[in-house]
Amino acid sequence: MTKQELYVEALIKMGGSVVPSRTRKYIVVEGPSNSGGLYYVGKAGAVRKGNTVSNSISLSNNWKASLLKAAKQQPYDTKEQS
Repeated sequence: MTKQELYVEALIKMGGSVVPSRTRKYIVVEGPSNSGGLYYVGKAGAVRKGNTVSNSISLSNNWKASLLKAAKQQPYDTKEQS
């Protein structure tokens, strides 16, 4: 599993959802309702947050590590499977 896939899966487990976009460089994930904004996950594992790619900021490695840790503790959301 690539870093990009890990971060996208973690964001989805935390309540986010993948949204269609025109960019081929990033997978765009709408954040959980309590975080707001969009997350842009790059092919090499870069994660950015903002309303647009050009207005987004890069998130630190510490933030990404805490995202993965929190996602491991979350039970998987099964509402998509029903």
